[in-house]
Amino acid sequence: MVRSILFNLLLIASLHLLSQTPNRKVLFIGIDGCRADALIASNAPTINGLLSNAIYSTDALTEYATWSGTGWSGMLTGVWHTKHGVTDNSFSGSNYGQYPDFISRVENHNPNLHTVSVVHWSPINTNIVQTIDNEYTGSNGYGGAQ
Repeated sequence: MVRSILFNLLLIASLHLLSQTPNRKVLFIGIDGCRADALIASNAPTINGLLSNAIYSTDALTEYATWSGTGWSGMLTGVWHTKHGVTDNSFSGSNYGQYPDFISRVENHNPNLHTVSVVHWSPINTNIVQTIDNEYTGSNGYGGAQ
């Protein structure tokens, strides 16, 4: 419920901001496995600078096993695994046609917008994000969850 509300607010804010001024941007940052209290306690001036003008949450909910595929699908689609269909990192049974990621929703709303996904775990771009202008997968040696 909370995830769905936050997702809908993000989507509405994204579409509103992007339709008002062509120079407005939406930046979605997810740090897999990082507790909010640890991030807040750390010396992270860039993140702290972003937070002063951000909509964010330091609370997260999960109801299913914490597989990366399940979690990232939930964050990017705004629905639980019972709807997006992803229950592990195989992505079998995914239902992104009915519950697309928010980047694809923005892109389908206005194809003239420039959308980009930058990740370190390639399945986000190869499995979850369906419609995007540019995608990049970092190659710093981190393999992420398998």
